[in-house]
Amino acid sequence: MLTLLAFHAFISLGVEATVLEVGIGGLYDSTNIVPKPIVTGISALGLDHTAVLGNTIEEIAKNKAGIYKSGIPALSVPQDQVSGGEVLRKTAEEVGAHFEVVEIIPEGTKLGVPGSHQRVNASLAVGLAKKFLEIKGQKLESNGLPESFKQPLEETKWPGRCQIVQDGPTKWMLDGAHTTESLTSCGRWAWKEGKPDVLIFNCSGGRAAESLLASLLEAGAETCGKTLEELGAGFEEVVFCTNVTFADGGFKGGTSLFPYPSCLFLVSSTIFFLVPSTTSSLLSFPSSLLPFSLFPWCYK
Repeated sequence: MLTLLAFHAFISLGVEATVLEVGIGGLYDSTNIVPKPIVTGISALGLDHTAVLGNTIEEIAKNKAGIYKSGIPALSVPQDQVSGGEVLRKTAEEVGAHFEVVEIIPEGTKLGVPGSHQRVNASLAVGLAKKFLEIKGQKLESNGLPESFKQPLEETKWPGRCQIVQDGPTKWMLDGAHTTESLTSCGRWAWKEGKPDVLIFNCSGGRAAESLLASLLEAGAETCGKTLEELGAGFEEVVFCTNVTFADGGFKGGTSLFPYPSCLFLVSSTIFFLVPSTTSSLLSFPSSLLPFSLFPWCYK
């Protein structure tokens, strides 16, 4: 229904260009009904939504590559797991799409969204935009980062993604990481920015909580040069919370601020809060008002 509503809005408003993001996967997603998009792109692959997309990177890559169309540019980024990238390439060739791995933008390019992994995401955005403009007849520098792209990249804002909000003596650090790969990137960012001494962790059903938490902590330990034991000993408090209010699995509106998978950290006078950007309205609440029903288990 949301996809239909979106298309209705685009048509009614006379939208000339749309960035249409897939909901889950690609091949069977409701957004995958556009027969001739201008350009398609797939970002870094990760193990997520495995119950729907498959349990391996290769299976997930095959599903995501379902957005590639005959005769249409099919972009992607360098993949950490080569096998996933090869599946993307092979699938593009099978459907007759023009496959291309985008060039990574120069190191040191100023980005409005922090985190070293965002350089890869920005590279895909640049590649998609360049390809779109070229197809539409716009002349751009053939190689490298166009000068006109630099300011938009620097001014890009994405609430809830490697976001820092200072609230008096408390620093809130927000990120919506929910795969092992994204939690690794988040851990590197978090322990580079602060020294966490309180951890609040939330994970919805269907995700491997232990693997996700391990990815985050291992990245943090590596970043600050500590062992996992030393990193763990630095926490003054650890809280594990669920998305439900009641024992029967239900929740009451207004008391649950976590409708989607999320993780939360409190970092010394710093609060490190990993949540999807859709829940960034939490920032309007003083930390003292966080409902305790969110935190049924607390370990010190």
